[in-house]
Amino acid sequence: MTKLFVGGIPEDMDEIELTDIFKEFGGVVAANIVREKRTQKSRRYGFVEMDTEESAQQAVNLLHGGSIDDKEISVKPVIPGLKKTQFVVGKRKLEFSKKKPKSPAFKKTSSRKDKRPRIGK
Repeated sequence: MTKLFVGGIPEDMDEIELTDIFKEFGGVVAANIVREKRTQKSRRYGFVEMDTEESAQQAVNLLHGGSIDDKEISVKPVIPGLKKTQFVVGKRKLEFSKKKPKSPAFKKTSSRKDKRPRIGK
């Protein structure tokens, strides 16, 4: 089974219509359109799982860059094991960090001995 990413689908499309489009290239195991949690409005991308790798490759070759209702769609195979903080450029898998750099305004002192002694009341 091969999973495909489908981006740029129309907002009014549902899973059944998405399945019908991909059935022309082979067996469709599952189709899912990603939606917002509160409003259930389409986020205009989804995933289709095809039964064979050959049918998935044929769908990618013929549908990538095509259009549905005058909207250009993108169809790409999902790379297994790719995390949200990783992306692929050519044949290289790159990773980026979401950590913010530390502020140089706050310096950590080595110990309290270097400073004046505290005066108690």
